[in-house]
Amino acid sequence: MIEAQTMQQARYQSNDRNATASLETLKNKGNVSLDQIQLIEKCAQKQLWSNRVQVKILRLARTIADLNGEEQGISVPKKDISP
Repeated sequence: MIEAQTMQQARYQSNDRNATASLETLKNKGNVSLDQIQLIEKCAQKQLWSNRVQVKILRLARTIADLNGEEQGISVPKKDISP
């Protein structure tokens, strides 16, 4: 867990953490690809998610990636997602 916090501090270069990062910060510094953003948006439209829900999902995914030591981004195989 300490390693994940250290990764977040280095990524955001501040006291920000995934739990408080804005959508813009996640997009710019969270190593989230355009494809991943588009997939979240597609799911959000189909499931009628609010922007708040989308941000929470990205924060959770980024945190899981950090706990797994994956700095390069959030990796979820497309076969595991049904938009």
